[in-house]
Amino acid sequence: MYSSAHTARGAWDIIRFEDYRYLGNDNHNVAVLGICQNDGTIHLAFDHHNNPLHYQISLPGVANDPDDVTWGPSLFSDMRDYLREGEPLARVTYPAFLQTPHGNLLFFSRDGVPTNGRVTLAEYDPENGGWTSRWNVTSSEGTYAFEDRVSNGRYAYVNGVHYGPSGLLHMSWCWREDMGSVFADVNYACSDDNGLTWRNSSGAVIGGENQLIGVDSPGIKVWDVNPHQGQDNMMGQYIDGLDRPHIIISRLRDGDEPLPVGQRDLTRSSHYHYWRDTKGTWHQNEVWYPVRQKKEPLAGPDANVKGGVKGDSTRNHRAKLLSTSENDLIAMFNFEGQLVIVSATAETGYQDWLEVHREAGPWNSEPLPDLTRWQEEGILSIYTQRAPSRDGEPTDLYVISFSIAATKN
Repeated sequence: MYSSAHTARGAWDIIRFEDYRYLGNDNHNVAVLGICQNDGTIHLAFDHHNNPLHYQISLPGVANDPDDVTWGPSLFSDMRDYLREGEPLARVTYPAFLQTPHGNLLFFSRDGVPTNGRVTLAEYDPENGGWTSRWNVTSSEGTYAFEDRVSNGRYAYVNGVHYGPSGLLHMSWCWREDMGSVFADVNYACSDDNGLTWRNSSGAVIGGENQLIGVDSPGIKVWDVNPHQGQDNMMGQYIDGLDRPHIIISRLRDGDEPLPVGQRDLTRSSHYHYWRDTKGTWHQNEVWYPVRQKKEPLAGPDANVKGGVKGDSTRNHRAKLLSTSENDLIAMFNFEGQLVIVSATAETGYQDWLEVHREAGPWNSEPLPDLTRWQEEGILSIYTQRAPSRDGEPTDLYVISFSIAATKN
């Protein structure tokens, strides 16, 4: 396993960890990194697909003074299967770290499997002993019925968890129901106490210590997306300067013939943007409908995802969102191996989406923007990877940076 640090000198320092070899062989088994501002620790979690936790923490101060550190494995702890000592985490998928407004760190992950899973949360607070015990945010219980099908189990596939300027924590997701690969609805909740208590879009409490967010929780669904629309999971979210949540998903384009339940067709899908205004009303806009190249449909386990060949970047179309200081929006995604950036203005209610840049690849991953650099410097730095020429081939990693200028017609 590798870890990298970019210092003020401009060079990249690389640490090679010799004590662990990756066992994962799919795109679930990613490595994620978090930095706690309050003590300068770096946190690593890696290689998870319903596995015991793989976690390492650095010495304090490492992230605060990177030029004064000799980078090497000795800066980090041995690998741990726990956050809080004595409380091992046995089933971890989709780990993610998030900095809090007060300089602590949150850890989100899934506990369980897609048909019986829960969004879980823990907080790292160095002034109070480190990590808290992990707690559940969502429940897998409840009944969902669609046509002649009934689901009694599910997981909330999260688009994003972000703080807004007021310190409110926002989360959006779709449910994956236990009736095949069925994804339903656009759902939303927010918290004003770092994820301990959750409210729906109208402000009513729907989650907390004795009340988990479930499919039957009132007011969480902000837009209906039914299983015939082939919604993709784990898309994008961002909170603008007015504390308004913005969500972007991919689904069947309006007006197209419905898909069989559980199927997705990228050749007939578009990105859709959902946002809540300051009066509490939710809106929907179509973002960008691409004309895709005709390719041989996928076969085997990926047959339900049409519009590309196995191993092709066509499938890596998950979009990410950002907002500017003027509350205009920028979205980015991988389209047939190219990095595409589109934008829309707040002035039009985000109805003027257009393509502003296309970076030739081929790229093999969804673009990951550096949120801290964007918020502090106004520089859009996107981390991505070159597509391999064959399965299993190692390829170069890139950080592509853009200076964004505001323009008005």
